[in-house]
Amino acid sequence: MLDRIFSMWERKEVKGQRSKKAKLDPRVEMKSKSNMILEDLPEDMKLLPWRSLQGIKEERLSVSVLSRVAAKEFSLDQLVTEIQK
Repeated sequence: MLDRIFSMWERKEVKGQRSKKAKLDPRVEMKSKSNMILEDLPEDMKLLPWRSLQGIKEERLSVSVLSRVAAKEFSLDQLVTEIQK
C-alpha cells in the first residue's frame, strides 16, 4: 500500500498534493531555451503522515486510512487528522 501511495505521489495523483516548476540548471547549455517546456514536479513529501502511522497498534486502522488515501478520498494531511481521532 505504501509503495502505491509513493508511486501516486511521483505521478502527482495524491489528493491535495502540490507541485512546483522544474528549474533549469544554468550550467546546461541549450540551443533553444524558448522551446523548452518545464514540467511540474511534485513537492517533497512531508514526513509527518508517515510518523503518525508509527503509533498505530491496529494494522486494520492503518490499512483502512492508507486505502482511503490511495482511493483519493483523503490527502496526506487528512490522514494525520484521521489517525489522531
